[in-house]
Amino acid sequence: MGGLIAGAQGLQAVGLSGKIYSPSGAVLYDPATNGALVNASKLTTYPLTIGTDVPHDTATGAGALAAGGTAVNSTEWGGAANDIASSSKGQYDTTTVGTPALSIGVGVAIAPSTTRVLVAASGIGYNATIDNSVSIYVYRNTTGVPAAGTSVGSDTLVEESEVFSPVANGIMPWNILYLVTGLTAGTTYYFYIALTNNASGGNAQVQGKVIVQSR
Repeated sequence: MGGLIAGAQGLQAVGLSGKIYSPSGAVLYDPATNGALVNASKLTTYPLTIGTDVPHDTATGAGALAAGGTAVNSTEWGGAANDIASSSKGQYDTTTVGTPALSIGVGVAIAPSTTRVLVAASGIGYNATIDNSVSIYVYRNTTGVPAAGTSVGSDTLVEESEVFSPVANGIMPWNILYLVTGLTAGTTYYFYIALTNNASGGNAQVQGKVIVQSR
């Protein structure tokens, strides 16, 4: 039975033969040709190779970073070179309940070429107690990424998230995306992940990484 599919040229008829047609009746796809497009001018594909990076601008120099991370300068976003810094992935477990928030020891340093940076952090988290949560934060300072288990002290909060475990040890995803403004260009800032165990008992864990880019 024939039908309709959404394609590059709008709705396209799919015949009994499995061919794909444009609204004007031109054959765009014919399975008899081993999947090759028979009218490439009407429909273009862009193959992705799993495990390879998407093409991007060539790095022009190294930037400041915390141990285990990578940082480059890139013109990928246009204009003057923008610093990009990415931490390595890490995790931390704690049975300590409540405040203050504790660093998980994962962070990165960057000396931005502008007064603002885009912070992107993501990962997974869980609480050992059913229906209890773990709060996840990104903090910043100008002194360094605190070791795992160290209190955030008076460091500046960037943004926070929270995940609830629907079952004991139920793993849930989290992410933080935030534009930080009012920085001093050329000053080195450290951005790192922290957590708070909100359970009445048991442990909580957060795993993740953080990427920062001048904007």
